[in-house]
Amino acid sequence: MTFLVITITTGRCGFAISFGTNAGVASADGVDLTAIDIKTTVSGEELQSSNTRNLIFSIVELIQYASAGMTLEPGDVIATGTPGGVGDSRTPPRYLRDGDVVDVWVDGVGTLRNPVTLET
Repeated sequence: MTFLVITITTGRCGFAISFGTNAGVASADGVDLTAIDIKTTVSGEELQSSNTRNLIFSIVELIQYASAGMTLEPGDVIATGTPGGVGDSRTPPRYLRDGDVVDVWVDGVGTLRNPVTLET
């Protein structure tokens, strides 16, 4: 599996391929990729909520762009970024703290849960 990151900054796009790994990723078979709800909670507080309909570029456009530069294989991941609501943009800012639990829920796929531990 390869993670494909398409960076979009200052109106330019670029490819970055990284993370050659066998990390576990849930299948999206049978999921309508054009209308997926996604939510992020931190220790039970909902901080992000959006839908793939709100992406700058549609899922179809992202796949077309990525596949123009490389061959996509089953299991490849296209990382698109994050919905609004990240901690630094909040007033006051909300940063992750030791003991927080971050849950990212994707409709039709499942939930990814990560505990936060302060590095010492």
